[in-house]
Amino acid sequence: MSTVLYPVFVYMFLYMLMLDYWSSAREFFSRFSKDFATAHRGELIALQELRRASLFDEPVFKKYMQEKYVLNISPYSYKLLLHFLQLRMLVTLLHIFNMHIKFQITSDRWTLEQHSPSASPLPYTKEQLLEINNLSLIHISEPTRPLYISYAVFCLKKKKKKK
Repeated sequence: MSTVLYPVFVYMFLYMLMLDYWSSAREFFSRFSKDFATAHRGELIALQELRRASLFDEPVFKKYMQEKYVLNISPYSYKLLLHFLQLRMLVTLLHIFNMHIKFQITSDRWTLEQHSPSASPLPYTKEQLLEINNLSLIHISEPTRPLYISYAVFCLKKKKKKK
């Protein structure tokens, strides 16, 4: 999930700066940047050091505003993401995805090799990942409440072995 949320975090922060909401942008950055510190430490430092007087000339600002952020995602995950955004009418997020993110559609199956080397270590062993790949998602419940902390239930079933 942090793979999708990181570029959203960056672009929301940059938009706040561009609209001259510096105080709110700094508060937003302080609150959420910790979630991405392990995988994106260098970029976060550069973003934190952005200054009002030179914002549009800063290399990190130019990079994000002139190039699309490439996000690897499976076709199924992509469909779920778009459906969720459209269903909830999250226009700001849809705008960020349309304007600044290039979705690189990958195979349906997530593999160990697709894990970004700059990201945090995998929480699973290779054997556990192989077992996970033998599961199919059959249902995701709605979050229990619209608060910062909520719970959703994922219902999985084991795939039948092909003979």
